[in-house]
Amino acid sequence: MAVGGTVPRTAIVRDGSGNVVSATVTWASSNESIATVTPAGLVTGIAAGSMTLRATANGATGSTTIAVADLTFMALHVGSRSACARTAGGTLSCWGNNGPGVIGSLGDDQVCYVDLFCSTTPRVGITSPLFTQVTMGESFACGLTAAGVAWCWGRNDLPYLGATSSETCQVKTSPIPCSHTPLLVEGGHTFTALSVGSNAQRTCGLSADGTTWCWGGLDPTGSSRTPVVVPGGLAFTSVVTGAVHACGLTAAGTAYCWGSSEMGPIGTGRPDSPTPAAVTGGLVFTSLSTGFGHGCGITVAGTAYCWGANAAGQLGDGTVTTREAPTAVMGGLAFATISAGYNHTCAVTGAGAAWCWGANRDGGDHPTGQLGDGTTISRLVPAAVVRSLVFAEVYAGRQSTCGRTTTGRVYCWGLNRFGNLGIGTHGAFDFVATPVGLAGLP
Repeated sequence: MAVGGTVPRTAIVRDGSGNVVSATVTWASSNESIATVTPAGLVTGIAAGSMTLRATANGATGSTTIAVADLTFMALHVGSRSACARTAGGTLSCWGNNGPGVIGSLGDDQVCYVDLFCSTTPRVGITSPLFTQVTMGESFACGLTAAGVAWCWGRNDLPYLGATSSETCQVKTSPIPCSHTPLLVEGGHTFTALSVGSNAQRTCGLSADGTTWCWGGLDPTGSSRTPVVVPGGLAFTSVVTGAVHACGLTAAGTAYCWGSSEMGPIGTGRPDSPTPAAVTGGLVFTSLSTGFGHGCGITVAGTAYCWGANAAGQLGDGTVTTREAPTAVMGGLAFATISAGYNHTCAVTGAGAAWCWGANRDGGDHPTGQLGDGTTISRLVPAAVVRSLVFAEVYAGRQSTCGRTTTGRVYCWGLNRFGNLGIGTHGAFDFVATPVGLAGLP
C-alpha cells in the first residue's frame, strides 16, 4: 500500500472444527509510525516501511505483514498500454502490459496469468542503469542516463532497440528478438532527449547541437538498427514520434514533421515526407505531441492546435473531419502541456486542470473511459477530467490515461485490460471513467 493510502482488512474466525464463527476482532499495529489500523480493520499508511498487523479473536491471534511504499514520483512515462514512474533517485516503478507474450517492456519477464503478461500494481523494474529520462512505446521502451547514453529494452524485431539482442521471446507461436534488460544503443552517440511515443515504431534522439537521430521503423525511409541522422540539416530543440511519423520543433517555434501519413496527414501538405517539412499555418509553438494518426501543438499563448486523423474527435475542433493543417481546439482554454494518444488527446492548463477529448470507447464500441470525465461518451471538444486534482503532467495512451499531480502522486483512468491503471486489478473490459490512484492511494 502507499503512504497516505488506506486498505481495508478482514479476519475470518474459525472454531476447532474449522467452521466459520462470529466473533469480535481486535486489531493492532506493531508500529503506528508506519501504519495505523481502526477497530474496523481499515489500515492507513503513515510512512514508508513495514509493520505487522495483528487480529485477535476468542483468544487466538493471526498476523500479516503490511508493506507501505512512498509512491511519490518526480516524472511519469506512459506508453500505449503500460506506464512507469520515476523517483528522484532514478528508480523506475512500472505497471501494465509487458508484451504481447513475454516481451519485457516493463524490464522483466513477470506475468499476470497465462497468456497475459503484465503487472497490475507498480513494481520496481530497472534499477541499473539509473535514468534521467524514460520514453515508452507499444512494446518497448528507452531510457537516457545523466551522461546522455541511451539504453532500450523490450521487443526488437523491427529492430526497435538500436542494438542486437541475443534473447528471443515467445509471442503466441512465433519467437522474436527481444530483451528483458536494457541494451546499450549502438553508435556511441550521446543525447539530450529521447522520444518513442505511445504508439511509435521508432525512437528518435536529439544531440546537443540539435541534430536528430532515429532508429527502428523509419517509414517511409525504411528501418535501421542503429541511429541514423534525419536528413535536412535542421536543428531541433525537441522531437516527438508518432506511429509512423515524427515531428521536431526549432528554437524559433517552427514545427516540422516527416514520415508516413498512412494513419493521418502530417500537417505539411504532403502525403509522405522522408525529410522534415514545415507544418502549414506559420504558427509558433512551444511544445508538440504526436499520437497514432494525429499531432498537436501549443502556441506561446497557450492555444492548442491539432491536425491529422479525426474519426473520434481527437482534434477537439467539434468535428470528425480529418485536417490537413493545424486547427484550433475549441473551448478557448489555455494549456501548458498536451498529449496526443491513440485516438484521444489530453491537456493540462497552467492551473493544473486536466481536459480530454476524442474517443471514450474502443473500436468495438465497448466503454473504456479514457477521457476521465465520468462518462463513456466520446467528446468532440474538451471535457474536464473529474476530481479536484492538480496535475503537473497528463499522458494519453491507447485507451487509458495517466497523470502525475504536483505532489508527485499518480492517477490513471480508462481501460484496464493489462492492469495499466496500476490499481491491482485487470480484465478484458475492466475500465474506470474517473481518475483512480495507484494501488493503495486514496
